[in-house]
Amino acid sequence: MLENSPGQILTDTESPYAIITIMKKPKHPAKIAEFTPKTCWVGEQAKIIYASEVEAELAARVAEYQHHLPASSLKIYSCPYGNHFHLSRAENQGVKSGPG
Repeated sequence: MLENSPGQILTDTESPYAIITIMKKPKHPAKIAEFTPKTCWVGEQAKIIYASEVEAELAARVAEYQHHLPASSLKIYSCPYGNHFHLSRAENQGVKSGPG
């Protein structure tokens, strides 16, 4: 119900402003899914698992850009505990700076 003038109450359809619609919150808003990457314990920390060297390389370049790091500051290495790859800032043995 809308109030048009003192003492006069109009319903939404009788109002001259009936074309204005009011957005309502849905009763059951959609749940936003949260992505949690798979991790592997290397040393004393859990590192994100990358299935391929190319995937790790792309993730490294994106992270360097987002965190304003120098180019090629993140290194890729093959995990000694599984068939996947990780990123590192440290100069670990067997670390490569990119594919090839």
